[in-house]
Amino acid sequence: MTFLKEKVVVYCEIAERIIRTNFVIFGLVFVVTRSLDFIATLVLLNKMLTKILILWCCFISICLAAVEHNYYWRDYRGTVPDDAFSGAENLYVAQISSYWLIPGTFDAKAKEAYTEQGNKIVAKSNFKLLCDLHANNFYWKKVSVNDLVGNELEDLVVGGMELDTTLYIGKAYHAGEIKIGKVFPPTHEFKGLRLWTQSNGTYVTETFEVLKYRLRHKYKHVCDCKFEHVAL
Repeated sequence: MTFLKEKVVVYCEIAERIIRTNFVIFGLVFVVTRSLDFIATLVLLNKMLTKILILWCCFISICLAAVEHNYYWRDYRGTVPDDAFSGAENLYVAQISSYWLIPGTFDAKAKEAYTEQGNKIVAKSNFKLLCDLHANNFYWKKVSVNDLVGNELEDLVVGGMELDTTLYIGKAYHAGEIKIGKVFPPTHEFKGLRLWTQSNGTYVTETFEVLKYRLRHKYKHVCDCKFEHVAL
């Protein structure tokens, strides 16, 4: 998504430069010809071009925003990134590479990430943290796993993949602590939020909080074209 945003910004900067260049050309034409009628025609054409460029940039921005999420994953390199999403106090959403990509909990105090894969998986490296420049894009919603069908799947945060199945991100209070882990959809035999236990086992619950993404925020801050130079 960052690459796509950068391309939109570049296109808009090019458009603004074209408008600025046009005004320089108009000035030179006026100095040479002293023809106000000819300049007025050029200004009218420039206004039309400006409107087209603005609409074009906005169209591209909305299309990109509509198909892409703004969140991303950063490699953990010993410190928590400033843009990492905090799922609870001192806890962050991790994505652990263990043959598959599995979401889990990163404990900032212990500097370890945990998830479940038949037993408790502990990672001190080789994992990522969920990030977004705007933390309020995320929110938790209490659900039953059987609710996760149809439209309810559209704004779920994708946490990874296991057994060729898309995993989502869930949170629950278990064994005296908050845990963040993987959610299998209701169509899977392992459906529900699957967490680890201290006895190296698996705890499964079908009622939990699932991580979702506010879709309306995806349409903001994609393109910052101002085009201040022409009054439309």
